[in-house]
Amino acid sequence: MYSIYSILRTILITFLNILYRFVIPDLIPGYFFWRFADDFIPFLYYRISVYFNG
Repeated sequence: MYSIYSILRTILITFLNILYRFVIPDLIPGYFFWRFADDFIPFLYYRISVYFNG
């Protein structure tokens, strides 16, 4: 069961990273938004990893 969660977490983070790097910048061009996102996205990854790992 743990390995399934680990795989799902990896897929989720990869998907979010693809969105963050390639898809969203085309939809939301904004300097201040990306300055915020550069600080927020790693924090979000940390929270997701803590949630899935307990």
